[in-house]
Amino acid sequence: MCAAIAYASGRSQGAIYIGRGADLGLPNRQQGPPASMEPGDPERMKRRYDLLYALGTLVSSPILLLGLLRTGKWRTDWRGRFGRTEPLPEDPRSTLLIHGVSVGEINATRELVARLISPESPPVRVVISATTNTGFARAQELYGESIPVVRFPFDFSWMVTRFFDAVRPDAVALMELEVWPNLAQVCRIRGIPLGVINGRLSEASFKHYRWARPVVRSMFRALSIVGAQTEEYAGRFQALGTPRDRLTVTDTMKWDTARLADEVEGAEALRLAMGIDPGRPLVVAGSTGPGEEEILLAGKPEGVQLMLVPRKPERFDEVGRLAPGAVRRSQRPDGSRGEGDPDAGEIFLLDTMGELTKAFALADVAIVGRSFVPLGGSDPIEAIALGKATIIGPHHDNFQDVVSAFAEEGGIRITSRPMEDAQALLNDDEARERMGEAGRGVIRRRKGATERNVRLLHTLLEGRMRTSVRGRGPGGWGRARRWLFRALLVYFLAGYLTTAFRWVPAEAGDPTRRPLPSTAGEVLSGVFSVHTDRSHDALGTREDVAAAASRAGLDFVVIGDHPPDDRKPGWEFWEPVILDGVLVEGGQELRSPEAGKVLAVGVDTTYKQWQGDYDSFARMLIREGATSFVVHGRGPRGSERWVNPTVEAVDGWEVLDISEFARHRLRGFWALYHGLTLVVGTPLGLGDEALRHLMREGFDTPTVAAYDSVRAQGRLTATAGLNVHPKIRIGPFLLPSYRPPFRTLITHISVHGAYSPDPHRASYALMDGAREGNAFVSVGGGEVAKRFRMGAVTDGGVAATMGSWSPLAPGLRLRAGIQGGGQGRLLYRILRDGREVGWFRGPELEWPAPGPGVYRVEVYIYSARVGNLFLRLKPWIFANPVEVI
Repeated sequence: MCAAIAYASGRSQGAIYIGRGADLGLPNRQQGPPASMEPGDPERMKRRYDLLYALGTLVSSPILLLGLLRTGKWRTDWRGRFGRTEPLPEDPRSTLLIHGVSVGEINATRELVARLISPESPPVRVVISATTNTGFARAQELYGESIPVVRFPFDFSWMVTRFFDAVRPDAVALMELEVWPNLAQVCRIRGIPLGVINGRLSEASFKHYRWARPVVRSMFRALSIVGAQTEEYAGRFQALGTPRDRLTVTDTMKWDTARLADEVEGAEALRLAMGIDPGRPLVVAGSTGPGEEEILLAGKPEGVQLMLVPRKPERFDEVGRLAPGAVRRSQRPDGSRGEGDPDAGEIFLLDTMGELTKAFALADVAIVGRSFVPLGGSDPIEAIALGKATIIGPHHDNFQDVVSAFAEEGGIRITSRPMEDAQALLNDDEARERMGEAGRGVIRRRKGATERNVRLLHTLLEGRMRTSVRGRGPGGWGRARRWLFRALLVYFLAGYLTTAFRWVPAEAGDPTRRPLPSTAGEVLSGVFSVHTDRSHDALGTREDVAAAASRAGLDFVVIGDHPPDDRKPGWEFWEPVILDGVLVEGGQELRSPEAGKVLAVGVDTTYKQWQGDYDSFARMLIREGATSFVVHGRGPRGSERWVNPTVEAVDGWEVLDISEFARHRLRGFWALYHGLTLVVGTPLGLGDEALRHLMREGFDTPTVAAYDSVRAQGRLTATAGLNVHPKIRIGPFLLPSYRPPFRTLITHISVHGAYSPDPHRASYALMDGAREGNAFVSVGGGEVAKRFRMGAVTDGGVAATMGSWSPLAPGLRLRAGIQGGGQGRLLYRILRDGREVGWFRGPELEWPAPGPGVYRVEVYIYSARVGNLFLRLKPWIFANPVEVI
């Protein structure tokens, strides 16, 4: 709640309470404050919420800022979000503020507003507010100049207060839910009745609120009325604190907003603009979410046209990359196909807002997204109202009642194989027609919720009472709170600046004349040294690891368990296996008292501590045919350091270790800043971004192992050592989870030939590639990083690739870059024998090697620069070294 700073509610001012009677828990004029008010000091409560919001905002500011920049949401009405709304003119009528978060809630207000402002209705001034950019734009489109449209502010008390000063509402109605603590407190102080109409409280939201029930109980008790969509939702409101006598089951207003039509204006123009062939079947997948487009594209039957309509505009380009040949609506804004454009293919991407209804009108079969992955589902009513045979996935929890009503009458099909069912419907015209008519029949019978909600709002607005509640002036605590807030602001701002800017003496790189070194086969991406519940300190299973790796887009995972005993009862060596498309290889962490720790792969023994000397330890590894890597090469605990000066039988060095990065960062002055950024980022689904932020400060740390200063018989292999140890299981979730590290530190290894589907062959190829040392580690950016190439080149070709060596020769140059391009602002750091040689700026690197030594290249990404001052300079790639002799 605090970290999101909440796209929330309004502001407060001399309030206007409007009440009617005990049946809704509303006071009459003579009764004083509303019955919903609980004992306690609302001003103190506001201060507490403000402090929580401020702390969460400051801590998560880098994460939130990155999200705003990445999605483009920084382009918004910041003045309105801070509560600075232009005052509305005086009006003798009562003012009703109706608030909807985004497009869906705003669309649901259409019939409601039409009835409220009709001549037959009692006079009322309706004001519409919205939170998101898309919701605000939709409200302006629907109501224009006829009804005031305002931006709803963040839920800081002073912002809500300013907002209420400008709007002066007599009552506030929230669409579906969207109630916030300070909004409720300001309404309570001013005696403004606060209600929820078309109320919906999903199972997931209910669980979250139950966790914070002591905090949110007063918020739900402040509701004067709730018009809930279902009896189940009403029960959830009651469980969170809303008195039962203020709850009414009204059904959902979306039944009333559904347009029962056979044609939609603009649909034919959309078809012509995108080149959709009316002679071939068209499937429209609306409001899709991450992971669903892949399912739809993979299952698309031959000859069937498919239109993808992502729910969020920030995903348009992502989906475009999944379907590179798709016809994009944004490329044809004027309705023209363009000169010389051949007939459109079979894939279309509707990457504009507000045209989903037109798309559904063109469809032969409609698919409702966010339901084939666990995202709660989307509303199927719009497509069914157009008479379309409609398919939805099994994850439709947010619309359970609506989907059940359609399913009981045969008006919708629930499936986990959308394209197979779509093909079956396309082959059966009668079935499609029956589904469409059955669905429309359900809509006709369920209409009426809007009228019931209108009656609730009229009840809310029947009387008017103004209360004047003065807050206490700032005392000693108020002054201390302001100084504490300022100190925290300065601390976290300074903490951000220490990682946001970096001065680097970078030079412009030489012009590139030689091609990049190419790989002999495929580049595989994965991670090493991951622990499961077969270790003494972890809870995840091998299946958990594979599922997380698959979601992160990895090719392999090497598990490095370290059982506490010689051999656990029933413990068997894990053979390589492919799960969820990921090669999962079993390894073990072994330790020699004289040498340190290694991760051994292909060793059928489970010693946590080797009792013999180092020579016998090395002979055991050789005898078992092990591929082995140093673990915790420079770990903070002395027992985990690699102390032996030779590396016989050990084929690599661990390069990066997330756990050691965290320890290093959390020891310094900015420990609070770094720690809370990590804690706040992970629950918001930004754990990988938080980890990368943690790594950005400083470059020379103990977490970068000495793989460029120690050379012996074996080649060095860069590996990403994760040491992920989930400690807690809550339902299906592991905390901390595997996925953020899997998306953060990624090892890339070049293997010969194609990647075999046989797990044993794939394992052999992976370990051969690791032993050859043509490998590097990326900090995020896995798909682009796969195309990184580095080596030593001469006029005659490639002299050495990563992990190998080359004799010094005239014209020998280090060459590095991204094969095929595709990455913008890059900075290359060159090290020779572990010491920095220089920084070079440019899309690719070509640099003359002046003499013998072990040369390594690091690649950094930056957002902007002024001279040698770089903004958001982040480590990206750590390459295996090339030795020049």
